[in-house]
Amino acid sequence: MKLLQIDFPSQGPWGEEMAEAFAGLAGMIAGTPGLLWKIWTESSVAHEAGGIYLFADEESLDRYLKEHTERLRSFGIDDIRALKLDAACRTPGRDRGRTAPGRPLPRPGLPGGAAG
Repeated sequence: MKLLQIDFPSQGPWGEEMAEAFAGLAGMIAGTPGLLWKIWTESSVAHEAGGIYLFADEESLDRYLKEHTERLRSFGIDDIRALKLDAACRTPGRDRGRTAPGRPLPRPGLPGGAAG
């Protein structure tokens, strides 16, 4: 699994206004092949927005990063920062980590790796 963090300058909207303004985009992103989950990020103080994404594989991440970077540039946003990381799942279950909504990581020591 691969993590992607994207940040870029933004003048808003923030909070509920952001959720409403980008509801259509959120639905489109949810259908991205290989995407397991996304957390939207925002800072009205730092004037930044972005997201943290978990992908099933690097190929899906790279395809989405290219697509999303092109979309942001079409909005006139050029200062896009992207960080690709491996998802380290070495201590599953101890920190309530999840791989996908509603599916906790398996806890070590439980039969069949079942979540507890």
